[in-house]
Amino acid sequence: MTEPTFDPGFSTAEMSRVFSPRGHVAGILRFEAALAGALADVGLIGPDVAGEVEARCLALEVDAPDILARGWAAGSPLLPLLEEIRAGLSPDAASAVHRGATSQDAIDTALMLQAGVGLDALRAGLMGCGAKLRDLAAAHVATPTMARTLLQPAGPMSLGARLALWLEPLVRHIDELEEARDNLALQLGGLAGDAAAHGMEAAAIATATAARLGLVAPPTSWHGDRSRSRAVVAAVAATCSSVDKVAGDIVLLAGFGEVTAGSGRSSSMPDKRNPIDAVRAVAAAQVCAAGAAVVLGARPPELERAAGGWQAEWLAFPLVFHTAGAAVEALDRSLGVLEVDQERMLEALGGVDHAAAIVAGERVVAAVTAAFSAVEERG
Repeated sequence: MTEPTFDPGFSTAEMSRVFSPRGHVAGILRFEAALAGALADVGLIGPDVAGEVEARCLALEVDAPDILARGWAAGSPLLPLLEEIRAGLSPDAASAVHRGATSQDAIDTALMLQAGVGLDALRAGLMGCGAKLRDLAAAHVATPTMARTLLQPAGPMSLGARLALWLEPLVRHIDELEEARDNLALQLGGLAGDAAAHGMEAAAIATATAARLGLVAPPTSWHGDRSRSRAVVAAVAATCSSVDKVAGDIVLLAGFGEVTAGSGRSSSMPDKRNPIDAVRAVAAAQVCAAGAAVVLGARPPELERAAGGWQAEWLAFPLVFHTAGAAVEALDRSLGVLEVDQERMLEALGGVDHAAAIVAGERVVAAVTAAFSAVEERG
């Protein structure tokens, strides 16, 4: 049995598959296959040659971790991988592989392809969290609870309103993740980022390659402009921050004894019911923020290609997705087993009149659940 390469508390089965070495190399091979097809589309190579390259790339089985390890020694993972691709091709097809491209084109495009699957998974996970929060908010719109500001009692509020206020940012993040998904861009600039090797056909080749991969064809390459990868990371990190907020509040409320959320046990106190899923979400979100900082806080690339900053993305970009996926999954589990102790909440209020809070809660819950329903209807 193969040992997992990532702590299961900080990833999910889907993210571990997509952002594995195998998943990354598969993305590079998809790029090379699509590029060959695009070269044939504009007449720079024959369709038979393109077909041979595409078939080789899409059927090739390699030891992905070995390819990436050898790549660090060689200077780029493309070097050993291209050797593997060309080894099974005719001379004409071998010369067509990677024509006019550079390592950054293949690596960045592969990450965008991986990000597409990751963003879809995060969005689906948020929809699950949103549905649970929507149902909980509706069920507890008339449940009074103590609002707390600066962690001190501040007066009554509707528990449904609190839950709806947890939901509202998630609704926005669902749209933001979809927007990020729709703007994932092909990388294709060649040696210096100006696509000189593709000549007058450069734009047509980029458009055709992007279409084959389901990506946006940008007007120029973005070798030295990391704003595109940063935008993806920023959307995921913002989502994870809101997940952290909800999970952290669940941990606090469990500490007050007002909710239970899971049955995590203690090695020394067997009767405890620790909110382990919410704790996992908080932990994963913290690591997500740290990974995002590597990308968002990196210095601008030097000249036409970064020396270190771009390479750091190879670790940090997947890390953001691993941990965000874990945080969303853990929050979904926590919400699925959330139990409310209404008597404990009433005790904390101490008989304070809460009629106005319930009316306000009905308004808040109605507004937020309507927004979530609109997202559901859009699919």
